[in-house]
Amino acid sequence: FRSSYRHADNTEEDQQWATWLHHQLEIYNVPEDLIGTINLRGESIPDRIYPVFRDEVSLSADANLSTAIAHALDHSQFLIVLCSPRAVQSQYVNEEILHFKRIGKQDRIMAALILGEPNVSLDTQKVQDPEHASTLECFPRALQHPLTVDGHLDPSRVIEPIAANFRLPDGGKGITNPNVYKQKLLRKGFPKAKAQSLANSYEEQINNARLKIIAGILGVPLERLTQRDKLYQLNKARAETRRFRYIAGSMFLLTLSTGVAGLLAWQGKQEAGRNFSEARQTVDSFVYEISRKELADIPGLQELRETFARRAIAQYADFIKRNPHNIEVQIGYANAKVTLGGILGQIGSMHAAEREMREAVTLLEEGSKYYPEESRYKLELAKHRIELGSLYWMVQQPQEASPFV
Repeated sequence: FRSSYRHADNTEEDQQWATWLHHQLEIYNVPEDLIGTINLRGESIPDRIYPVFRDEVSLSADANLSTAIAHALDHSQFLIVLCSPRAVQSQYVNEEILHFKRIGKQDRIMAALILGEPNVSLDTQKVQDPEHASTLECFPRALQHPLTVDGHLDPSRVIEPIAANFRLPDGGKGITNPNVYKQKLLRKGFPKAKAQSLANSYEEQINNARLKIIAGILGVPLERLTQRDKLYQLNKARAETRRFRYIAGSMFLLTLSTGVAGLLAWQGKQEAGRNFSEARQTVDSFVYEISRKELADIPGLQELRETFARRAIAQYADFIKRNPHNIEVQIGYANAKVTLGGILGQIGSMHAAEREMREAVTLLEEGSKYYPEESRYKLELAKHRIELGSLYWMVQQPQEASPFV
């Protein structure tokens, strides 16, 4: 599987659709009752969608498709095109589509709409306004027309590929994190209830768009997949909800125990120290629970996980004020930062994820210098440097990644 897109469409905070879609496809759990069955194309349905290829290579205006990219296309079963006005301007994207069609895979191309209007350039009744990107053509020319028998585009005919709509309801560029969309609505003056309702609807829209692409890849009707997906996610959400109730209870006990610890501090340092240790261990366990990557699959939990992670970081910050030289607290604080970074990365907020992970690495580097004999700093630092490097590789920044991996 391969995605084709304009590099500039994958650099903006909370709008890194190539990265988000790549992650969503690779973590998707194909329903067990579909695995191994025969799809509409007469093929066996795999147990996962993997691997997904993408790159950040740009071709010059007079360049042909590079050998490496052509090789990747030749060995890909599907091509997913991120459609936007920028993609229309990219010869690189257009050449990939043409190549994929010329090797006989024209019926295995899918479009992900992130900004602009499809085929508006072919409709004389519609007007493209350069001042409003949402009105501009988003389909590259090679996507609009079939090929002639000699492998050239046939402008006399127009085709409509499978298209999944990730655009905002007002036509603006899609946002990978519905919670960020809600915050933008609130800043525009929308009532809280209305903003939440619109964000919920948008979350459902992008989930359905995601499933539309997955259904196309698996070769099953969208309705069949959505029904199974809803049941699968419902059962999984119920199990995780029970676990999260435990986590929420732990947070309550954490708040209570730290308050008690503060009161007991007046009664004796030894007793207060013991309660502080218990409170810290509670936070450590709490951070471990919310860091589990399988929670990323559960609809509606990401905002809660992010909130809990930020609360845990605030709690560690309070611990550090009371025990500035406590090694366990500093390591726990760094772990919480990396956990938050991981959650932000899972929802597509890559810049924010990088910031949290970098702060964690910096903290551990400083601690390692201050306590050179303390091996725990070195172990945690090595682990988190690898995680930060992996994040850079995910967003295709090899120069940034190289010092960490």
